[in-house]
Amino acid sequence: MSYPPRVWEWTCLSSSAPTRMTSYAALCRGRTSKGTKARNTRKLWDELLDEIINDRMSKQPCEHDRGNDDQDEMDFVDVLLLQERGITRDHLKAILVDMFQAGTETTSVVLVFAMAELMQKPHLMAKLQAELRTNIPK
Repeated sequence: MSYPPRVWEWTCLSSSAPTRMTSYAALCRGRTSKGTKARNTRKLWDELLDEIINDRMSKQPCEHDRGNDDQDEMDFVDVLLLQERGITRDHLKAILVDMFQAGTETTSVVLVFAMAELMQKPHLMAKLQAELRTNIPK
């Protein structure tokens, strides 16, 4: 699997996501100056998700059969690939994007609130900075 080198792409893609749906719709239609960037971002997402899905589908042909008893080795993508309810590749991509953004959004919100609290308490900010400078090599 070649996911680790693409972690930076995931980070960039998630941070480039607009926060309001109206902005997102305008960007996807290319009606703003950022339309090209939005199309390129959407293309990157599409390529990355295709790579993940193709990797899972090509693992082993019989691995996704109903007869597979090794349920411990399956992850979320494997479970979705086993569904027989007409989940298309586009549906699968949408679900994966939602899952990824849900995880990154909660983390970013927590970090924003933590920074806001630290800014209101300068003595704690100084203590944290000193601890980081002591324990993290340059």
